[in-house]
Amino acid sequence: MNYEEFLKNKIIISEDFGFEVGELSSKLHLHQPDIVRWSLRGGRRAIFASFGLGKSMMRLDIIERLIYRFTNEGDTVNDCFGGLFSTPYVALELKRKAKAVELNTEYFNDGVSYINAINHQINMPTLFDFV
Repeated sequence: MNYEEFLKNKIIISEDFGFEVGELSSKLHLHQPDIVRWSLRGGRRAIFASFGLGKSMMRLDIIERLIYRFTNEGDTVNDCFGGLFSTPYVALELKRKAKAVELNTEYFNDGVSYINAINHQINMPTLFDFV
């Protein structure tokens, strides 16, 4: 066996365990929809990109797709690793209930402020509510 054959035997192609998605968020940069589709199609893939806030938008889009696909309005979404409560935030936007656990006090407090903000936004009456 030569060196090239040896290398070919070492290459592992990841199987797809996820699902296909259609339309993605218009907030994503031009290169990001392909990354999000790749991640969701694989099902076990992580995004290690260095694109600042764009990375957050990709994660939020992935969270949105997963919540939309695997839950219904009114369901409760649990996030055992709350962080800044991105998952509960998106769940509330999609008319789900949400619970999160976070051990870091600073993250917890920041997450609660984000949840309060989205709750305020969701419950804010519009002009059409008074017509």
